[in-house]
Amino acid sequence: MISRDKVLAYIIRINNGVRELLVFDHRDQPEVNPQVPGGTVDSGESFDCAVLREVFEESGLEFHHTDLYLGQFDYMLQKKNQLHKRGVYLLKSNEARSQWMHIVSAGEEDKGMKFDYYWLPIEDARDRLMGGMGEYLPRYFYDELKETDLPIIERWLQNPHVKEFWDDGESWEESYEKYVLKTLSKTVKQFLIYCQDRPIGYIQFYWASKVGDGWWEDIADDVVGIDQYIGEADMIGQGHGTKMISEFIKLLICNYKISKIITDPVPSNTRAIACYEKCGFKQVGEIETPDGIEMLMEYKVL
Repeated sequence: MISRDKVLAYIIRINNGVRELLVFDHRDQPEVNPQVPGGTVDSGESFDCAVLREVFEESGLEFHHTDLYLGQFDYMLQKKNQLHKRGVYLLKSNEARSQWMHIVSAGEEDKGMKFDYYWLPIEDARDRLMGGMGEYLPRYFYDELKETDLPIIERWLQNPHVKEFWDDGESWEESYEKYVLKTLSKTVKQFLIYCQDRPIGYIQFYWASKVGDGWWEDIADDVVGIDQYIGEADMIGQGHGTKMISEFIKLLICNYKISKIITDPVPSNTRAIACYEKCGFKQVGEIETPDGIEMLMEYKVL
């Protein structure tokens, strides 16, 4: 059996509030399901360089960097007895064209082939992509928080299930200033969590050793902390918490060099503690923090 290093590109755009994936049909093989750009990693080539090259050769779109590494999975191509180790990358696009035809510019097998490109909503693409190509399409999307998103945060912070455990007793004007300052921070990164194009919650991660103000003293530089909540009341109790935290952990591990992830819910927040435990966190014990007594939990990166 032959093993090949491969890359896949999930090129995403937002069109009228709908997240879409760029796919193509092979003009000479109309019976084949849609595909995404990708191909073989050349000898001595890094995976991230390979995916940018393959995208340009197969679609004509030029990117200078990837936005996220989503991970790697194995796919067995039975007809060729080949094991494909697929590295999957997400790239964000502002492409305005709804469709176009591209003639592949390079590659031993694909050069000269005609690919017809168009966009599919993420959920449609998940079911229609050929050969396991939809395996790593995210279930949740984490968009960096912008100042224009803060009205959503304000509404969520007024919901009783959020206010119970996420309330510093501040006025909205005080909280607003903190959120705005964090959008410029290199220590803390904030995100809105989207499920099927609907914002459902908030999550942040931070470099624990850089927080200051009495937090996480004498902790290693490669430790990050996370905090999150589901803002929409009708999304509580459906398993979203466990799934979105687990997916976020995977993204952190794939894209940053970290040894451990920590979190610190209040001991009375049994729902959050149980959720974190399902994601692989272990209870370390109660600790004194600037916000009072909290339960320190940690996820060790193998």
